[in-house]
This record gives sequence, C-alpha cells and structure tokens, in this order.
Amino acid sequence: SSGINAEYGAPRECRYLFEWSTYVACPSPPIKSQSCTYTHPQTGRIVDLRGSSTYTASDPQYTVTFEDCGSKTLCEGAEVCMLMEDNINGHVVKISSSEIKLFAEGDTAELLITSDASCPDSAYKTWQGIVQYTCGEEEGMELVALAHCHVIVNRVTPLVCGTEKAQDRSSHMRFMLILILSIACLSLLLLGAFVCRKPQSREVFLRRIRSWLPLRGSGGPFEEMSYKRVLINTEDMTDLSHSTI
Repeated sequence: SSGINAEYGAPRECRYLFEWSTYVACPSPPIKSQSCTYTHPQTGRIVDLRGSSTYTASDPQYTVTFEDCGSKTLCEGAEVCMLMEDNINGHVVKISSSEIKLFAEGDTAELLITSDASCPDSAYKTWQGIVQYTCGEEEGMELVALAHCHVIVNRVTPLVCGTEKAQDRSSHMRFMLILILSIACLSLLLLGAFVCRKPQSREVFLRRIRSWLPLRGSGGPFEEMSYKRVLINTEDMTDLSHSTI
C-alpha cells in the first residue's frame, strides 16, 4: 500500500543528515569566560575580543548586525548585542544580554547570547544568538544559519589565531622591516656615489646641507670645519705644485 514499506512493515520517512560543529563534542573541556577576554589555550596569551566595530551579514531575507563584545552602543546597557532585521517586512529583533558566556577551544571561540526577546516558535522561549569566532587574517562576518529563533554568525578575526598565525604575521613584519631598511641603505649609497662623483657636485651638496642648518652665516662649527678642510687641501696642492724632485 502507499506509504508503507512492505519489506520492513514501517512507514517511510524523510531523513536529513547534517554536520554540526560544537565545543560539546571536543575531547577536552573548553575554556569558559564570563568576560570578553580569555587565555589562549595554546599560546597562553590574553585574547581580548573587546572593540568598537560593527559587522553586518545578510542573505536575501535577513540582515544581522553584531557589534564587538563590550561595546554597549548598539544596545544600550548590554554587554553583547545582535540585531536581526527582516528585509521583507522590516521587523527587527534585538538579541542582547548583560551576561557574557564565552567558550574557547584552540583557535576558535563561541559567544552565546541569550536574550529576553520572545520567540514565536512554540518549541523555544526566547531568541538566542551564537557568534563563532574563527581564525583569519582579515576581519569580517558571515551569516551561517537563522532558524527556530537561533541566529548563528561566523566572526573571522586574527585575534583568536594561535602560534602559527602569530609567527606568520611576525615573520612578515620582520621581512617588511628588513626590506625597508635595505632600500634605505641602497638609496643612501646611491646618493653618496652621486655626490662624491665630482668635486663640484660635492660642494653643491655641502652648500645645500649648510643652508638647511640653523648655523648658516653664523660662523658655526660646521661651516668653519668645512672651510678649514678645503683651505688645507688647497695649500697642500699649492706646495706640491711648487715642489721639485
């Protein structure tokens, strides 16, 4: 008969397979924090998620806005805040809480926002927001899921990155510093070679340097030293020209 599996004698049903990532399945317990900071489990450094930036992610129907932990500007008086706006009817749900529930594991962290906003779904009482912090070089946010009064966003940031990413950024900064210093040294060498190529160029360069100094025309030590050096060299050349062998 229709709708009956004759072999097993059980009603047919639709089954959905999905993958869900959560700290609950981790073999080691996550780090729990009631503030916007925590100690990274691998590096031991303090990870500070506080800030004043606001991020937006959307799909064709909804737009979600989240501000940095502890900002307290998007939702007055709330430590964490998320706004969910229906792009079709303009309805806005404020998901905020004065209590911070932060869980960290490896290079990821998860911020739970349990709000007082009532949920139209009978299976749930209030709206909840979940902010998943993942390691990435560029700051950003994307909407992961929105269903059954749960809003899940992925907040990409280098703040939660562990040792490897930190070392990569440090190596990149050292490389850029060495490159800049090398270019500066090469520029000075080229400038020196150009200046010392001809005596006239050297004298023009020295006159320009003296014109930039506050000792110009005051008979200062720089001007006097340069004059004496040229005078001595001239006298030496005169004596040599009159010498006989």
